[in-house]
Amino acid sequence: MLSQLISNAENLQKLSLEYSNFVELPNEIKDLRNLEELNLQCKNSLNEMLAKEIIKLKYLKKLNLSSNKLTKLPKELGILFHIQELNLSNNLLTTLPKSTANLRNLQKLDLHNNKFIDQPKRIGYLINLKELYLSDNKLTKLRKEIKYLVNLQKLDLSFNELAEFPEEIINLINLKELNLDNNQLTELPKEIGKLINLQKLNLNSNKLTELPKEMWNLINLQELHLYYNQLIELPKEIGNLINLQVLNIKSNELNKLPKEIGNLINLQNLELNDVPLEELPKEIGNLINLKKLSLNYEKLSELPKEVINLINLQELDFHDSQMTGLPNEILNFVNLQILHFQDTQLSKLPKGIGNLLNLQILYLQDNQLTELPKEIGNLINLQVLNLWKNELIELPKEIGNLLNLQILYLQDNQLTELPKEIGNLINLKILYLDNNKLSKLPKEIGNLTNLQLLNLWRNELASLPKEIGNLIHLEFVYIDYHLSISNYAYEYFGDTLSLNNKNLSQLPCDIINVNLRSMRELDISHNQLTEIPPFLSQLKNLKKLNVHTNPLQTLPNTIWTLPLLEEVIVDNNIIPNIYKEIKSTFKRIQLNPFNDQDNTFSYRNNVTDLEKHVILNLITFSKQNYPLTNEELIENVVNSNKIWQILLIKKTD
Repeated sequence: MLSQLISNAENLQKLSLEYSNFVELPNEIKDLRNLEELNLQCKNSLNEMLAKEIIKLKYLKKLNLSSNKLTKLPKELGILFHIQELNLSNNLLTTLPKSTANLRNLQKLDLHNNKFIDQPKRIGYLINLKELYLSDNKLTKLRKEIKYLVNLQKLDLSFNELAEFPEEIINLINLKELNLDNNQLTELPKEIGKLINLQKLNLNSNKLTELPKEMWNLINLQELHLYYNQLIELPKEIGNLINLQVLNIKSNELNKLPKEIGNLINLQNLELNDVPLEELPKEIGNLINLKKLSLNYEKLSELPKEVINLINLQELDFHDSQMTGLPNEILNFVNLQILHFQDTQLSKLPKGIGNLLNLQILYLQDNQLTELPKEIGNLINLQVLNLWKNELIELPKEIGNLLNLQILYLQDNQLTELPKEIGNLINLKILYLDNNKLSKLPKEIGNLTNLQLLNLWRNELASLPKEIGNLIHLEFVYIDYHLSISNYAYEYFGDTLSLNNKNLSQLPCDIINVNLRSMRELDISHNQLTEIPPFLSQLKNLKKLNVHTNPLQTLPNTIWTLPLLEEVIVDNNIIPNIYKEIKSTFKRIQLNPFNDQDNTFSYRNNVTDLEKHVILNLITFSKQNYPLTNEELIENVVNSNKIWQILLIKKTD
C-alpha cells in the first residue's frame, strides 16, 4: 500500500513515517526527488543499510532519525548538501562520520541523549549552524573547533559532566541562548561578559559559589537561571541587567538581596524559594512589572510595605514561611490569580481575602485555620481551593458561591457537616473530604453531577444519601468499609458481579470504581432496592443487568445509554413504565418469560401457555400483526409472568 502511494506522489515534499513498523523502506522512496522533509522518528528498526537508502534523497532539507537505536551513520551522510535540519537525538551514537563536515548548509543539529564522551570532531566545519543540542551525553570538555561556529545562536550542553566552563564558547558572540544546566561547574570565567547578545542563560544545578562581575555586562539578558547552586551573594551590579524578565535564584545560600535589585524594572518572574532571606529590600517595590514572586523561608516573617506597589502580580508564593497572618499588602493585589500560602502559621484569613476577585488558585493547606470568612464566597473565579490539613469545624454557606470551582481539598480537618450550599458547585470535579468527622452528607451533594472523584474515607458516616446516585460522571469513590461494596460477600468472577440476596436498600457507590469497570454482568436481584442509581451508566462494558425481585417501579433513563447493554431482567410491573423509553432507544425489544428458580426461560408446549408466554417482538413495523396496541399487548402479556428478560437491539446495529 505504501509503495503504491509513494509511486503516485512524485511531487511529494513532506513525508512523515514516525512510529511506523515497517522493516525496510519501499524502493520507490528514492524516486521522490522533490522530497524536502522526512520524519522517521521512533521507528526503532532503522539500521545503517536503511540509512544509506535515505541518504540517496539528496535534496532533503529536514531529516528526523531520532529514537532509532542507531550506533553509527553511513559515510554517505555528507552528500546531503541541502540539509538544513538534522535530528539524531535519542540514539546510541558515539561519533559522526567525517563526511559530516560537508553539510555546510546545516542550521540545526540535534544530538541530545546519545553516547558522546567527546564533542564530535567535524562540528567545527558546520559554519552556518545556528542551533546545536548536545545535552544528555557524557561530555567532559569541548573541542576548540567549536569556536568557528560564529553563527551559533542556541547551544545546549545541559546534563553533561563539564567541570570547567568551555573557554571556546567565548568566541560565539552571536549566541542568544546558552544552557549549561546540570554540570559540575564551580566557576565562570570573566570572559563570559563578551557574550553581549546573550538573552537566556541557564546555569541551574551546578556548584557555583560566586559570579564574575563581568557577567553583569550582559545587558541583553532576558532570562537568568541560577537555582540549585551555592551562591552566597549577588553583587550590586546585578542592577545593570535592566532587560531581565526572569530571575531564578532559588535554592542558594543568599541571606540578603542588594537594593539594586530594584533597578530590574522589566522583571516579570522572581524565584527566591529556599533562599535563607530574613528580609526583602524596600526597593523590591520598584518591580512594578512583576507578575510572579516566589519566596519561602522560615526566617521570613514580614514584607516591606513597598510591596504594595506590585499591582501587576498574578502569582505569589509564600509557602513554608513564619508568617502568622496574610499581609495586608497582599489584599490589594487585585490582579492576583494564584496564591500559595501553605505550610505557614496562618490561623485566620482576613475578610479582605474577598478583594482578590481574579483569584483562580488558592493554596492554604497545612495551616491552623479554624474558620473561613464569609467573604471567601466573593472569589467567584476560583477553580482550585486547597484547605487540606487545617482545623476547620464548619464551612460558611457562602462557599456555594464558588460556581467555577473544580477542585476542592478539605481532607484532614474537623468538619462535622457540610452546608447544603455545597450542592451549588456544579462544576466541581474533585472533592476530598477524608479524615473529618462528618456524620451525614446533605442530599444536595447529588447536584454535583460533574464530580469525577469523591473521597469520604475515615469519617463517621452511617449511610450515604440516595442522591449520591445522581453523580453520573464519578470515576473514583473512596468510602469506609461498612459503606463499601467490600462489606458484602459479593461474588466477582472475571467479568460477572453478583450482589443478589444481600438485603441491600441502596447500592454501594464504589461499585463504579475503575477496578470494576470491566464488569459485563451485574446481578442485584432479590434485594430491597427502591431505585437504581443513575451512576450505573458509568459501567460502560455492562451487557447484562439483573434487577428482578426488588421493590422497583422503574429504571433510570441513563441505563439505556449503556453502549453494550443487551439484556435486562426485571419484574413485570416495571415494563409498562420503561416501555416508552426503550422503544425510542432500541430498534428491537424482545421479551422472554424468566424462571428465577432455575435461571431459565419458561417455555411450555401447550397452546394456551404459549399464548400467555409468547416471545414478544416489539417492532414498530410489525404492529399490524397484532389486534391490540403495543401498550395493550404489554399489559396483557407481562401480567402472565412475574419476571421477564428484555433483549435489546440498538437502532445502530
